[in-house]
Amino acid sequence: MEPLNFSFFCLRRQREAWWIIKKIAVIGAGISGLAAAYQLQKRGYEVIVFERTNLPGGRMRTDSIEGYTWDAGAQFMIDSYNLMKDLMKELGLCEHMTYVDPVQAIVLGDAEIYRFPSFSLSGLLRHPKLDIRSKLVIWKLVYQGNLNRKYMDFDRPERLAPLDDLRDLSWWRKKTTDDLVDWLLHIPTSSLFFWLEKETPWFYALFNLLDKKAQRIFTPKGGMGSIPKALSQRLDIQYNVSVVSVESVKSDKVKVTCKSNLQQSEQLFDRAIVAVPAEIAMKMIPNHCRELGEERSRYLAETRYVSNLTTAIGYNDLPETSAYGIGVPFKLHSPLASIGWEHLKGQERVRRHNGLAVAMPTHEYCQNNWGSDSEGISGELIDAVNRYYPGSKDAVEFSHVYRWKYAMPVMYPGRTNQLQRALEAKQPQGSKVFTCGDYWAGPCTEHALVSGYRAVQEVVDSLYNE
Repeated sequence: MEPLNFSFFCLRRQREAWWIIKKIAVIGAGISGLAAAYQLQKRGYEVIVFERTNLPGGRMRTDSIEGYTWDAGAQFMIDSYNLMKDLMKELGLCEHMTYVDPVQAIVLGDAEIYRFPSFSLSGLLRHPKLDIRSKLVIWKLVYQGNLNRKYMDFDRPERLAPLDDLRDLSWWRKKTTDDLVDWLLHIPTSSLFFWLEKETPWFYALFNLLDKKAQRIFTPKGGMGSIPKALSQRLDIQYNVSVVSVESVKSDKVKVTCKSNLQQSEQLFDRAIVAVPAEIAMKMIPNHCRELGEERSRYLAETRYVSNLTTAIGYNDLPETSAYGIGVPFKLHSPLASIGWEHLKGQERVRRHNGLAVAMPTHEYCQNNWGSDSEGISGELIDAVNRYYPGSKDAVEFSHVYRWKYAMPVMYPGRTNQLQRALEAKQPQGSKVFTCGDYWAGPCTEHALVSGYRAVQEVVDSLYNE
């Protein structure tokens, strides 16, 4: 199958009605919507982006305070992000990338952390919590990974559909050992995506664990937010505007109803891309079955998300000096899923000899504490970090809590087959409203980009076929 490359479909259609400039609305200034708007604008369309907040990027955001700089949502990129690297090159950001030392760590208990080189077989074989039997059956993971490698395509996740037979991560308990699942296989998905065991397809953790490109972790200098910032500077974005509804009307246009400063207005466009979480998109598109088709409407309706109370914590000390990413197994019943040590992304992130953590709790903790005040949440997470880094609590200088309701989509068992069916179903003839977002591909910024590019292709094709 041809690799996904935006230039492929950017050059496919050259027969649009060039004598009339088409006007397109993009609702949502996350990375998916921004990338879609940017590519459409490059083709000569008039594009207006509507954003409910006063900032671009959504969860792809970087904040700073008093000498600390951290990524508030999306944390990093890996070498498998081919489209993202192409976009960064086009935006002039490739010369300003910071690669993180490939050292990862797994919490084993209070004040007990196992550090090892990322994707190192010898590192896995030295894992203190794995007995001889667990270490001997690691070959089964390697065998299954190599056997099914032909299905791996980071930019076309629907290719995994033949493997999506409803087995979840617990299947490995029968094939290997409980310890291998609890102390190793959980980490790539429960720590990074906050998925439960029953929500994780059997192959997802396998491929994340064996993808050698994933050991090359990098961020743009200036943080993840530098990419949406660069895109926003090239686009017409209307901030602090809430879109109430998006629907086709008899005049062969799309009516976008907006609310800003308590005033409601309507604007007409030739096409619209709704780049918001699936639940919001369903409410925003009143006739979604007619606009998107039954199969795609069903796909949106069956979308699930994990929430996260991501918390930045600044220290006047260095609790961690080698491992950027710290995974916390579910088996420990900790409120934390993972810790990202931001100061290991680059010296410019903090003042000299200071530390900076982004603490990410489990989905269960977030559900149980969503209505709690930020001070109480940060206090509990600071205590949780202190369990693994004794004394760190006394060095805390500040904390800040983010409430990401739609943090990441869950690609639960069966979801990839749903994705394949929805993509194959296309949209009804004459559709003028399209959707995009990470839920159309997977829980990463690269997947959000894939979805945005697909939406652009569908818009261009629909205009060509008029």
